This record gives sequence, structure tokens and C-alpha cells, in this order.
Amino acid sequence: MIKKTAEHFPNGSVVLIGKIAVDAEKKIKILDNVKNIHFPGRKPYAELPAFCKGFDVALNPFEISELTLAANPLKVREYLAAGLPVVSTDIPEVRILADCLVGENHADFIAKIEQALTNPKPREEISDNIKHESWDAKIDELKEIMSKIKIHKRAQTV
Repeated sequence: MIKKTAEHFPNGSVVLIGKIAVDAEKKIKILDNVKNIHFPGRKPYAELPAFCKGFDVALNPFEISELTLAANPLKVREYLAAGLPVVSTDIPEVRILADCLVGENHADFIAKIEQALTNPKPREEISDNIKHESWDAKIDELKEIMSKIKIHKRAQTV
């Protein structure tokens, strides 16, 4: 899928940041000769926002498997928080996120990238749409639930 994406967008770049898993090394080797695919390797977390500023679209090209169908990829939320539209393969957890376009097959994945490129939303809007998923928002949500439980327990003991 990554190779097809790079070939479809020859004037663009596909940048794969992070450690390459041992089991993926063979698959990655076939990408070595594709001129617009780049592997800067693992980067410190603090440097990632600078990389994101240069991206037009973030990709989450998971291979579909039993494991990935149960995945909850934090990086998708991080990309959205950075204001990037995301195109992902079809895993359940990304379907609930605004501004995450889901490609159901290779052709649809590329079509969703084109959609994100030709109809870009303002980055601030994308970032605002995911604020309810921040850790602070989750803590506030838990506090609210705990408060309701306390009120309910008090009402039962009176």
C-alpha cells in the first residue's frame, strides 16, 4: 500500500518515521528503490511536531489482521491534535474519529488521500475536533463520573 501510494503521488513524499520492526524488514526492503519514500528512522518525541508541520496528510497504513483490528493507534490522535487530516486503513477505532478518512482497500486509500489533499480543512479546526480525546478531557470525564457515583451513593444512604 505504501509503495502504491508513493507511485500514485510521484511529486510528493512518503515519510515513514519510527523504528522498523524486525518482522517488517523484508517488506521495507522493496521500498528502498522508491525515490519518494523516506525513512528518517526513530525521532525523539519532541521533534515530531516539527515533522508534522511539513506534512499535508498523515497516514495510518496498518495491515489488517486480528491484532490491528483491535488496535487503538495513539499516533492517529496525535496527528489530529497537530491539525493533520489522517487517512487510515479500515480499523474500527479510527472510524469514530472526525477528520480520519478510512480507505477500505488500496484504491480507496489513495482516493481518500486525494480527498484530504484537494479539500483541506483548516488545521486549527482539525485540532479542535479532537480536543475531547485529550488526557485532560478524559480526566475531567472521569471526575464527572466519580462525582455522579458519589452523589448516587449518598442518595442511597439517606
